[in-house]
Amino acid sequence: MLRTSVGEYGVSPVVQLQAMLQRGELPGERACACCGRNTDHLIPVSVVCERVINAGPSGGANTDLAGCLFFGIAWLIMRSSQKPVQHGTDVSFVLPVRVCGACDHTLAAPKELRAALGATPAYAAVFDQYPNALVRRVS
Repeated sequence: MLRTSVGEYGVSPVVQLQAMLQRGELPGERACACCGRNTDHLIPVSVVCERVINAGPSGGANTDLAGCLFFGIAWLIMRSSQKPVQHGTDVSFVLPVRVCGACDHTLAAPKELRAALGATPAYAAVFDQYPNALVRRVS
């Protein structure tokens, strides 16, 4: 209640970003993210915040070897029927970034792309939540 009374939302930056993208509200202003000139030129940038990690059933190779030695082939058959364990969630976006033609050619490295993305407050909020997000330009 207090957060919303001062203009802060109670939802995560990722949820806010997803909603804004669906409504076509981004990137927002017509200013180039690098130099500030008005432009309609957009470039797509891939941002991978988090990925699902699939891990096999707990145990590992040493447990498999010991189980196979003591219980035979039945151990391996039992292990192969177990489902893998998933950790995390997929959180990734292809974000439109507004840059003019002159600045477009300067945006190649992830550091430069991250800086350009940071000019849009909704994108910057996601980077605050995921500082190690992977950034690359989409061809």
